[in-house]
Amino acid sequence: MPPHPLLHRSRRMLLIVSLSCWVAAFLATHTPTERLPSRLPGDVTMHLVGYLALSSVVLLTLIAYGLSRPRRIIAILIIMAAYAAFDEITQPLVQRYAAWQDWMADMGGTLAAVILVELAFSLLAHIRRQGSDT
Repeated sequence: MPPHPLLHRSRRMLLIVSLSCWVAAFLATHTPTERLPSRLPGDVTMHLVGYLALSSVVLLTLIAYGLSRPRRIIAILIIMAAYAAFDEITQPLVQRYAAWQDWMADMGGTLAAVILVELAFSLLAHIRRQGSDT
């Protein structure tokens, strides 16, 4: 299936948004704990939601650039697993701690993004096909 027309036209903007989100995520996870607001959701929740958002934007970018479903799913899982590991390993450099549970929450957010985004695009494709059949 070709890339979604609207996403394809916006692919450069999506790439910029993806890179901006990635920089923001890196800065957020590498800010020393004492500089963070005191009223934040739990750590696991932050990881899950953060990676859900980041993975969703990256997936939309991969769709916009026309990667097939199997390739983009494999790519997002590998990329996000590697980045999540890098993220956890480098946090001690700013007096934060690395945790296996955080990596698992990151991957949970990534898997949720894959399911939600791919399901949404499957439904959109189905609706487009039904509209062209009439």
